[in-house]
Amino acid sequence: MSNDLMEFSVLITAHGDSSKDAADAINQGLCAAQQAGFIESWSDLECVAETSDAACAAIAFALKDLFGMEFLRCWNDGDFDSIRREWPNAPEEVFNGADTQLLSSIDEDH
Repeated sequence: MSNDLMEFSVLITAHGDSSKDAADAINQGLCAAQQAGFIESWSDLECVAETSDAACAAIAFALKDLFGMEFLRCWNDGDFDSIRREWPNAPEEVFNGADTQLLSSIDEDH
């Protein structure tokens, strides 16, 4: 076995109620691996907001659209009403977690 240090980055996506359980299980597994000597060190888990998924969807959509930069400016400024009006074919994923008004209306419905 080599003594060379290697660094790994892993992104794990968990949705809904299971995300806390998944993070706890991963944390326990990392602790056990460190105690067994397989891992020298590791950073605490960080939750990544759903906006990263929305950002990826927005970028993917913008790359295919003739006016993609203007779309991204609106998205970055939070001008989701303009996006819905000017780009009606934009996928719903560009709004999920990014449009706070959408989140408010969902909360009010429940």
